Order: sequence, then structure tokens, then C-alpha cells
Amino acid sequence: VLSPWKLHPLPWNLLRQLDLFWTQQLAQEMMPPMRTAELSTEVAVDVRAVTKVFGAQTDQSVTALDQVSVSINQNEFFTLLGPSGCGKTTLLRLVAGFERPTEGAILLDGDDITI
Repeated sequence: VLSPWKLHPLPWNLLRQLDLFWTQQLAQEMMPPMRTAELSTEVAVDVRAVTKVFGAQTDQSVTALDQVSVSINQNEFFTLLGPSGCGKTTLLRLVAGFERPTEGAILLDGDDITI
């Protein structure tokens, strides 16, 4: 029985590196070039000095957001991170239109949705 190692004098790790190299080369040739979206300076979501107070008319009011401002451009990848209870969900509910801010404005593509 002939062993492939006797037929090829190269060491195993070098063969493995060559195999990985040629696999990567072939994958690059077969894959179409990736198109990247150009970042726009056009604002898609504009939150301006938004405040949200729950129970504002009572003596047990809770301020969930206090003068929050953020702008998100078209084609921009945006992540909203923070600890529990900091107002992430409240801000998302305001942008989605499920809640109305106590103060401030939210614009989607330039249209004020807080009216």
C-alpha cells in the first residue's frame, strides 16, 4: 500500500497551509465582489431633546428619558446599548410611535411624528 506521504516529500503542516491558501483563493474568485453601501449624511431618525415622564400628573412621576438627542443617518448601522432601566425600550417605543414624548421632537426622514 502506497502512502500519500511517501509520494509527496512536503511536511503535513505545509500541505495544510497550501490547501487553506488555495481554498481561500478559489473562494475569492468564485464570490462576487461585495458592494458596500455608502454612508449618507441624510438623517433618517432625528431625536431632539426628548423627555419622557411617566405619571407626570401624579406625585409618583418617573422620568424615563431626560433631554435625549440622537441622529441616525440613512444606511447607518446603529446600536443602542445600556444597562437595565436606562430607557432603551422607552426610546424605541417613542421612535416607533407607540408612545408620545413629554417634551422634544422626533423626526423620521424630516417629518415630525410627535405632532
